[in-house]
Amino acid sequence: MKIRAKLYLVVLPLVSVTVLLAALFSYSASASALEKAALEMLNKKAAWMRDYMNDQAALLVDEGYLGDEYMREAALAGIEKYANDLLQNEAEIVVAFDSIRRLVFFAGDEARKKDTALLANLNRKYITVRFLSDAFSLQVYTAHERRDVLEVLDGTIMVSFLILLLALLTATVFLRFLSAVITRPINTMKAAFDAYSFDRLSVKVREYPVLKVSSRDESGSLAASYNAMMARFAEAENELNRFARGREAAKNIEEKRRNIFQLYTPGDIVQKVLKTPADLLAGAKYESAILYSGLRHISPLSENLPPAKFVALLNRYFSKMTAIVRKKTGVSFNIEGDMLLAGWGIPERHAKDAVNAAHTALLMIEAMFTLNEENSELGLPPLDMGIGLDAGFITAGNIASDNRINWTVMGGPVRAAVQVQKLTGDYKEALLFTENIYKKVYTFFPCRFVDKVPLPGSPAGISLFTARLKIAGREKEAWKHHRIAVKLFYARKFTEALLRFEQVLLKNPEDGISPIFIDRCRRYIKSPPPSIWDGTPCGGMENG
Repeated sequence: MKIRAKLYLVVLPLVSVTVLLAALFSYSASASALEKAALEMLNKKAAWMRDYMNDQAALLVDEGYLGDEYMREAALAGIEKYANDLLQNEAEIVVAFDSIRRLVFFAGDEARKKDTALLANLNRKYITVRFLSDAFSLQVYTAHERRDVLEVLDGTIMVSFLILLLALLTATVFLRFLSAVITRPINTMKAAFDAYSFDRLSVKVREYPVLKVSSRDESGSLAASYNAMMARFAEAENELNRFARGREAAKNIEEKRRNIFQLYTPGDIVQKVLKTPADLLAGAKYESAILYSGLRHISPLSENLPPAKFVALLNRYFSKMTAIVRKKTGVSFNIEGDMLLAGWGIPERHAKDAVNAAHTALLMIEAMFTLNEENSELGLPPLDMGIGLDAGFITAGNIASDNRINWTVMGGPVRAAVQVQKLTGDYKEALLFTENIYKKVYTFFPCRFVDKVPLPGSPAGISLFTARLKIAGREKEAWKHHRIAVKLFYARKFTEALLRFEQVLLKNPEDGISPIFIDRCRRYIKSPPPSIWDGTPCGGMENG
């Protein structure tokens, strides 16, 4: 469905309902006011009739004609004439009935008098006021035809429909203009994309249509982004053409492989890669250490920063981080969005692959502080990073299509590193790694036990750790208390463990791990975990 049709389907019914509700309310209020005015006038006439009938009854008594039927009929004839004098138009009547509902007298249009069904149910078409005359034993009605009272509103209904038609016409014209403003840049871009062929490089850089940025709303931003993108296309095409003209017409297989793997690995490893290219491209198993990093709270930055600044910020971040990976003999596999995947032990295993992976992560964290200081000087927001590490057997291979090549890794350690990275925010730690890494690095770096948690695909909980390049001062004291507290906690001595974890928080108020255990200790003191307890949080993850 087109944008214009969607606007019509939303706005026109809304306008129609609004105008109709206003007309209905106006009609109802006016009708109520008219009926109230008519009723007030009928009440006055009813009072005059009652007074007149009482006077006639008193006159019969005074003259001694109280039981004379002839004189009673004469008095009623006079009352009927008086009632006729009170009437102001043909729509008004005065009717009197005896106790058995027989018509005694009728004042008003004679044609109405002949409508016996109407007289039998006055309230159906008339606004009525009834009173009882005890002297004559009559029920007397003063009435005004309801349709005559409300006839003045017929014009209001017609005006309401005219207003509705005018509102719909105005809304249609406005929506046509609005949809044109919204869709004009989109249609221009679509036409440009349809006319552009991506299947081959042109000899000459073509000219792209430029949209006029006529507003500062989303349409204007879209047009500006399109213009910037097309300018980049022109630059890229120019560079590609220049590169294509400068290259040799044919290249050998070794040069192609070299170009591929130089994107992932340090230069001194490329030669080793080329010695066994078939296995590397087709796929092979390796015992590797995997690093997976990502930026936390990145979505608000992408929404608030201009696109050019946001892309430049990510480029500076990845340039620094991938340089550290390469320096520590790591292989960068994927960069997607704000995520970086790297590995050690591919294509050649080393004894210190896990140590290099952990050292890389710690250097990345250290580099992040420097990067954020530079960002602050440039007026850019700080970045917050989380890193997950695991080690084990993975499969590395070339995943390719006709127009894209991606040499990447798959397997349990990759999944574990991704899951562990997601937990860094819960514990306020930039780095978390599994026991597979811990066993190989604890003699090289100060390490701290973080928690035992269940991960998807793990039959039992796994232990998580973090590390520092070096540790001293109050943080070192806090870690000592933490080691003792953890032993007490898993020995089910939750009261003693609580005191120790509180000491950790006292030494290091910014610690993100001890508050989680403090909360668990307090709950486990009240409701201990089951006797068969694997050490993972009861009921799953409880932090956050």
